[in-house]
Amino acid sequence: KKLVDEVKEGLGSEEEEDDPANDLIKKYKAMMDTESDWVNIVEEQIYEYSYRIPPIMIIEIKIELKFVIQANMNISIGAEFWYKTAKRYSYNVEIFAGNVTSDTLDLVEEQYEFTFYVMGTLGLRAGIQIEAKISLFHEKFASVGFAAESGAYIKMYGYFYYQLTYKASQGKESKYSGALYFELGIYLEITFEAQAFAGTFSYNPTLYENEWPLWYAGMRENIQDFAYDESEAPVLTMKKSIQTTYVPESVFEMLYLDLKTGDSDTKIYDDSEEYFTIEMTNDMFSYDRNTNRLTVTPGVKDVQLEGQMVVSWVNQPLVWTSKPISTRIDLYWDNLNDGYAIVFHSNGGSSIPIVIKRYGAIIVPP
Repeated sequence: KKLVDEVKEGLGSEEEEDDPANDLIKKYKAMMDTESDWVNIVEEQIYEYSYRIPPIMIIEIKIELKFVIQANMNISIGAEFWYKTAKRYSYNVEIFAGNVTSDTLDLVEEQYEFTFYVMGTLGLRAGIQIEAKISLFHEKFASVGFAAESGAYIKMYGYFYYQLTYKASQGKESKYSGALYFELGIYLEITFEAQAFAGTFSYNPTLYENEWPLWYAGMRENIQDFAYDESEAPVLTMKKSIQTTYVPESVFEMLYLDLKTGDSDTKIYDDSEEYFTIEMTNDMFSYDRNTNRLTVTPGVKDVQLEGQMVVSWVNQPLVWTSKPISTRIDLYWDNLNDGYAIVFHSNGGSSIPIVIKRYGAIIVPP
C-alpha cells in the first residue's frame, strides 16, 4: 500500500488542469514581448543630392529621398502533449493446485492532453524616407545625420488555440478559440543615425515614432471569460413587496486580452444587446437594460419563486469559440414571514444587492 501511495503522489492522483484562458494569455504575452524589427523588402531611390564643402572638400552633405516597403513578422507556433497512466499488476500462483491467476488495478485514471496554437502579428508598411547626413571623406568612412519616414501601414494580430483532453471516465473533449484584428493607419518615425567604417560601429536611436489608426476590423479587446467564477456570482434576492432590485455592474465585468499589446485586464461592459444576451429561466423575472433593474411579477398564489438569469457574451466580428462564454445569476423571491430585508440606497453609486436574513441572524457588511 505504501508503494501505491507513492506512485499516486508522484503521478498526481488528480490532474490540476490549467485554465485555457490563462494559458492562452501567458503564451500570447510571451510572444508579444519578443522584439521584432521592420525589414526592407523594397527600397527605391527617388532623389539624391550631395555637396562637398570647399576648400578641402573632405566634408560632404548628402540628402536622399527613397520609397520603401517594409514587413514585420512575429509568429509563434507550438504544440504540447502529455499522457498519464499507472497500473498495478498482481499474480497469484497456487503451486500445489497448479493454478495461476492475475489481476490489473488502475492506480491513476488514464488521461492525456494535446494543445496546439498559432499566434502572431503581420505588418506591412509603405512610405517615403528622407535622410540628411554629413560625412567625413565618404559616407562609408563616417557619417552622422537624421532620417524621417512616413507613410501608410496595415497590421494583423491574432491567434488560434486548440485543446483536446481525454479522461477514461469522461471521454474526449475539445475546445478551440481564435480571433483576428486588422488595423490600417499612417505612421511617422524619426531616427538619429551615426556610423563609422561602413557600419562596423553604429548608433541609431529612435527619437520619435507614432501610429495613427484610421480603420480597423475586429475587436482589439478579445474577451476570454467573465472576470469572476460562476460560484462567485451574486445572488439577487427580493422579498414580499420588494419586487425590484438593481443588478450590479460587476455582473458584466469581463476578462479580456489586448491583441495589440498582449496585456490582459478586466472591464465592465455595457449591458446592451451588442455585447450580451440575457435570458430568464423563469418568466416571472424580467430585466430592463435601460434601468439595470430586475423585476419579479408573482402570481396571486405564488409564495416562492426561483430562477436564473443567463448572461452570455455576444461574439464580436472575426472571433470564434467552440463554446459560448456565459454565466448564471441565481434569482429568488418569497412572500414568507420568516425574516426581513435590507434595501440599500447608494445615491448614484454602485448598486448593492438586497440582504435577506432570518430574524436574529448576523448581518455581514456587503
